Amino acid sequence: WVDGTFRPQESIEREAIAAFFYRMSGSPEVQLPKESPFTDVKEGDPFYKEIVWFQQQGITTGWPDKTFRPHDPVSREAMAAFFYRYSGKPPVEVQNAPFKDVPEQNMFHREIAWLHDSKITTGWDDGTFRPHESISREAMAACLYRYAHRGESVTVLAPRAPHRSVVGSFALPENPKRSYRNLRGCGGAHPGVPV
Repeated sequence: WVDGTFRPQESIEREAIAAFFYRMSGSPEVQLPKESPFTDVKEGDPFYKEIVWFQQQGITTGWPDKTFRPHDPVSREAMAAFFYRYSGKPPVEVQNAPFKDVPEQNMFHREIAWLHDSKITTGWDDGTFRPHESISREAMAACLYRYAHRGESVTVLAPRAPHRSVVGSFALPENPKRSYRNLRGCGGAHPGVPV
C-alpha cells in the first residue's frame, strides 16, 4: 500500500487477484476490446487491463449477470479455481476428498483437490479448507510463492519486521531462517492461516 504496509490479514479483492495473476504471467500485452466484457468494469478503472486479460485467458468468467464485482473479496474456492484454470485445467483424479468440508457436490471440488495435490495448499489443522471464507493477502502471497516453486525444496529467509504491527499477531523467531515446507496452509507466516 502507499503507506508502506502490506496488510497481511485483509482479504484479496477480485480486481487485485486479476493483477496478481497478470503480473505472474510477466505482464503481457493485452488486446483491449472495444467494449468491456463486464458491465461493472470500464476502461480507465484501476486494473482494467488486468481484468480484461484475466477474462481473455479464461481464468474468470465473471458472474451470470455479466458483472465482475471487482471489489468483492475472493473466496478460497474461487482462488482454487483461478489457479487451476491458470494452470491449463490439468487432469485431476480425485480418489478421496482432501478436505472434510469440500464434498463432491461443491462446484470447485476438483479445483480444490488439484490445489491440494499440487501442494499449493494444506488446509487447516482440523482437516477443513473453508471454501467460502475469503483468502487473506498473506495466504495469497504464500500460494503464489508455492505455485511458482512447485516441487522445489525452498528455504525462506524472513527479515525481522521493524514493528510488531507489521507482522500482525505473531512474532518472528530469533532465527528467521525456516523451511518453507514446514509452513501450514498457504498462510505461510504462522500456523492457523492456511489456504
